[in-house]
Amino acid sequence: MKKTLLLPLILFFFSNAKGQWTNDTLQNTLVRDTLGATAPMMASSFNGFTFISWFEYGPTNMFELRMQLLDSGGYKLWSQEGIVISNFPQNSAIFRYDLKVDNDGNAIVAFQDERSGRLDIVAYKIDPNGNSVWGPSGVSLTDSSSTGGLSPVIGVTRNNDVVIAWTADSASNKWIACQRISAGGTQQWSPVYRVKDISGTIKYSRPKLLPMITDDIQMQYVEETGGFPGTSTLYAQHIDAAGVNMWPSPVQVSTQTIPFFFFPEPVYDGNNGFFIAFNTSNPTNLSLNDVFVQHVDSGGNLWSNTGTEAHASTSEQKLTGSSCFVSSMNEFWVLLRVLDGGQNISGVSLQKFDSTGNTLFGSNGRAIINQDPDLYDPGTLNDAGDGVIFSASYGGFGNEHIFAIKTDYSANVLWGGQPVSLCAAPSNKDDISSGKFINNNLVFVWQDERNGSGIFAQNITGNGYTGIFTGISGINSNEFSFYPNPSNKPLLSLSPGMHSISVSDMQGKKLFSTKTNASTYSLSELSSLPEGIYFISIENETSRGVVQWCKTN
Repeated sequence: MKKTLLLPLILFFFSNAKGQWTNDTLQNTLVRDTLGATAPMMASSFNGFTFISWFEYGPTNMFELRMQLLDSGGYKLWSQEGIVISNFPQNSAIFRYDLKVDNDGNAIVAFQDERSGRLDIVAYKIDPNGNSVWGPSGVSLTDSSSTGGLSPVIGVTRNNDVVIAWTADSASNKWIACQRISAGGTQQWSPVYRVKDISGTIKYSRPKLLPMITDDIQMQYVEETGGFPGTSTLYAQHIDAAGVNMWPSPVQVSTQTIPFFFFPEPVYDGNNGFFIAFNTSNPTNLSLNDVFVQHVDSGGNLWSNTGTEAHASTSEQKLTGSSCFVSSMNEFWVLLRVLDGGQNISGVSLQKFDSTGNTLFGSNGRAIINQDPDLYDPGTLNDAGDGVIFSASYGGFGNEHIFAIKTDYSANVLWGGQPVSLCAAPSNKDDISSGKFINNNLVFVWQDERNGSGIFAQNITGNGYTGIFTGISGINSNEFSFYPNPSNKPLLSLSPGMHSISVSDMQGKKLFSTKTNASTYSLSELSSLPEGIYFISIENETSRGVVQWCKTN
């Protein structure tokens, strides 16, 4: 029996030059492809622009930090190679660093280099024109009692000051140092703020910073005790604009401890507090990994001493992927990787929490992807205004792929119940991140080894489309028209001149391409394609259009 297809919304876009976002997920948008391009980070500006930073080998085979800015259409706004932020001497290893956008749409990047002969922290402010606002050498941050620093993190305050915290050390001691920088680049605290045990018995590390509605900041950090692998306990403190602790003593976030190399990511709750999802051990089976969630409010109050278990199974391994706060629902969402006890198969689940710490998808969450030998690994999670979008990867060594899934706020899978490909090129992937969902668009960035080592990006809309789309009803323009739709073989009516035509499937795989200078062109070659949704791309010298074709038989 012939299947009935729903008529989709037709989407159409014309630009004056070829756009950078593409619906060909075998290619994606190339940010940088050169020797040693590694460790990408991204940050979204309020206008939908995307700053992307990375390290690569410079002329002397030493790592230098570069940055690129993409506009909302995926166009590179700076030189094709990006701009060099810093080429000061670097360590042969690349350490954790941070990238944020301030309240005026400037990029703030903090990392470590060896310009002083040791590892110290430096920070730069880069405006959308590529200018280094804090000078060509940025701002150097040091703690006079340390011999170096690692892993800086950034917080931007309400009045646009920048707070940077890092792990400092000296001999066998390790502590957290923190400095506040004015919008103009002046360091505010002397001496720096510290979380430090003078005796050196207890070590502190892995800080994270969250802004507050006031001009204060909340810091979450880790207390390390014992030798390797030791015990890592989460703490938090409220710090005012003068660098003074506002709580009489730090708040222990949970009696559950975290792994030694785990860097938890707190999420601001919109009301001077934060949520945190963290990997820990299962309370009833210490050989299994588990995920707990905690909330710390503006006064340092907790849901409970431990927090809430996200997935209560006592026979499976659980790891957190990413998390987000859905402000319209006042809910905290967590993306989970769930493996069998032997870690041979894995799937992806969602869990959400109300304001008092209750799990809203049952005790074991909602399985979105069942456990499979392809070892699905969740990546990012974003609120899209009418549901959530998450990314995940699958495939073995050298054959990884990335896809996205959208669900509504009840965890029902949208986009026809299917994932949408973000990267169909088989290769090793790493460091996938996503920006903010802005103007119905979400941008992803990752490191990719398809050509050795490179940085790639891909967008997806809230409707599940990759490439450049704006929503209008119908399809008609002075450049070309497309009819009928749905159909078995649509007819294209083209303006004078040469046109390139290509057709791709929902996964971004190109199925057909041709060039023609005819005024009309029938896609009769594709009449044998299965029923479904396809994308037709049409380009000439000045314009590009992408339409969704509903194929019937």
